[in-house]
Formats: sequence, C-alpha cells, structure tokens
Amino acid sequence: MVSGGVESPISPGIPRKGEHSAPFPFQGEFVEDPISPVLSLPNSLACLMVAAADQPNDHRRAGLGLPLAIANHLARQDSYWVTLGPILGGVITNSIGWRWLFWVLSIFDGALTFAAIFWFPECYEQVLLHWKASKLRKETGGLPYHTEWDIHSQPLATKLKRSVSRPFWLLATQPILQIISIFLAYNFGTLYLVLTELASVWTDRYHHSVSVSGLHYISLAAKPPRNTASHSSSQGSSSPAGLLIYGWAAQALAPGIVVDIGATFFNLGIIMSTQSDQQYVMEAFNGSGHVATASAASQFLRNIFAFCFPLFAPAMYGRLGQGWGNSLLAFVFFGIGVPAPVVLWRFGARLRTKGGRVL
Repeated sequence: MVSGGVESPISPGIPRKGEHSAPFPFQGEFVEDPISPVLSLPNSLACLMVAAADQPNDHRRAGLGLPLAIANHLARQDSYWVTLGPILGGVITNSIGWRWLFWVLSIFDGALTFAAIFWFPECYEQVLLHWKASKLRKETGGLPYHTEWDIHSQPLATKLKRSVSRPFWLLATQPILQIISIFLAYNFGTLYLVLTELASVWTDRYHHSVSVSGLHYISLAAKPPRNTASHSSSQGSSSPAGLLIYGWAAQALAPGIVVDIGATFFNLGIIMSTQSDQQYVMEAFNGSGHVATASAASQFLRNIFAFCFPLFAPAMYGRLGQGWGNSLLAFVFFGIGVPAPVVLWRFGARLRTKGGRVL
C-alpha cells in the first residue's frame, strides 16, 4: 500500500522481512533463607531490563540523551530512590522487623503493576501495527494484511525462543557489546559492593544505629546535571578518587562528612559512565530494531558481577581493610576507566562493523 508516495509499514501480501530486525546488614535476629535471594532475582533483573527496553527505538540521535537521563533519574538504581530505600529499610527493620521489608516491597510493586496494566497504553510500534493489520484483515474479509515485522504473528514458543536467544547471540558476535559489557559489569559490581558494605562502615566502625546508618545513603543521591557521551571519561577520575577518599577516611575514622564526600564522588562517576555507555549502545543500534535486545545483552555481565562482588567483600575488607581494599578497586577503575573513552572514540566505528549477523 502506498500513501502519498511513501510506502506504508502495513501492506497486503507476503510479510516483508524487516531490518532485523540489596542485601544490607541487619542487627538482631537473622534466619538463613536460601529461597529469598532466588525469588528476588527475577524482580531485580526485571526492574533493570524493562527501563532500558522501554526506551523508544525511534528517538532521533540528537534527542536521545534527554529521555535516557530522565528515565535513569526517575527509575533506575542510580537515582534518588537508592537513598530512600536504605533509610526506610532501617526504620522498618528497627520498628516492625526485617520481614516487613519484603511485605512492603511486594505491596508497592503489586500496586504499581496493577496501575500499569490498566493505565499504561501500549506504545510499541510493532505491536500497534500488528493490531492494526489484524483489524484490517477482519474488516476486509481476510485480505492478507501484514506488517514488515512478522514475529507477532508467530506462535508464542517461537517468539520466546528468538527473543531469549538473540541477546546472547549479540553478546557473542558483537565486539562493541563485549567491550561495553566489561565496562558496565565492573561499574555495577563495584557499586553493589560499596552499597552492601556502606551500612557496615557506619554500624561497625562508627557504631551508628541501623536507622542512622541509612541516612548516609543520601550521599549517593547527587547526580550529574545532564547526560552526555563525554561523561564516560569522568569514570577514570571521579570514581577512583571517590573510592580513595571513602576508603581511607573510613579506615582513619575521619569525620563522617569526609566518608560521605568520597561516596558522592564515587557515585557520580558510576552514574556518568553507566549512562554514557548505555546511551552509546542505544545509539549504535538505533534504527536496527534491536535497541532493547542490545541493551539487555550489554547488561548480562553486569548482573553477574553485581551478584558476585558482594560475596568477596567481607574477605577483601577483612584482609586489606577499608583503605587498601577500596584502593584496589580504585586502581582497577583507573585501568578500565581511563582507556575506555579512548577505545570507544578511536575504534568504536571499526568494532561496530565487525559484528555478526543478527538473528
């Protein structure tokens, strides 16, 4: 079907192939529960994946930074919500018990899910066009109207197989995704290591209560004024500098404000580098129809690192202390953060052309 000299996305005939197309330390009663971490894993992964997948595939390149920054500012782990959770968690734990943390989160998530089902309209282009093609087939008595994306007409098993396997295929065949995945993985792993250890610094070394220790997460609320690709270079200085200040101040039992300042600089570097790397992935795959898939592929390793890094935190800090333990993390940040923007700037275009065919 041609309208105004422009080919419509919906046309009768054969379908056209598109351009494939945190655990915080608690004081008091503790019951070993191996089931809760397993049950909480899908929820944590879903929160991270959906935010990236909901970024529109058709943003203009010049306007991609603003919506990404807004989405990260409101909904992602590096937003102000990361400070509100520990504060409320400390109050709930001290007042009505740690089990209520899971009840409160479940009630809140359930209310949001219920609201989204009834109030959030569908806005995915492929789904909307699929619905329109189905409606046209009914109205025209079965004329073969199809969209250029035929996946929504396939059986559920076929769609799941392709959707689940495609991110792993991209990660295995796209060198640019492999490099960015390493950057994001170390960012995320170190962030979760610091998040899980921060409360222990205040309760064990400074002897603050659980409720008061949660207030220090406010130091992680500072955010950069805007999101640009040049922020990636800030990782090479801000994050390691913050780790050095944070670690040695905690080691020397310096005034608490010094420790908070170090945590603030560390978090600023994490946010700027993470947002710029995510924006790079979205712009690199913009127009291919696989922005959400590429975002999921780039986040696979970081979820593994976020799980693994807190596991060795007690042993590392127990052997090296806060000073040298955080210095070790900072030195690795220097090794990764300084060359990262140079590699993407000088070799990014070449790496993007070396990727294999997308499934």
